[in-house]
Amino acid sequence: MKKLALFVIIVLIFGTISPSLSNHAYAQNDPSILLRIAIQADKQIVNQLNGVYGDQIPNNIKILYEKGHVEVELLDESLSNNNIEKAKQDFLLAMNSFMQISRIIS
Repeated sequence: MKKLALFVIIVLIFGTISPSLSNHAYAQNDPSILLRIAIQADKQIVNQLNGVYGDQIPNNIKILYEKGHVEVELLDESLSNNNIEKAKQDFLLAMNSFMQISRIIS
């Protein structure tokens, strides 16, 4: 299950930022897809953390999760303000935090 979750997150990340793996223009035409992906990744990380650690999540992982979760919230704000460049940056920072957590769990 851990490997599957890690695989899904990696596919989501590379699928959204790699022009050779996905249609890059789609994200430009509909930047809200970044928010949907980030929210799904956030939920997946929460499920992973609950499955692995329950209520005993290590502090370093809590800090990484909070950092990623805040970036997801900032992504929502950036999209609301129609600041696409900031939204892309927020998305990548959130995905980076979530990917680090997946690596630690694995």
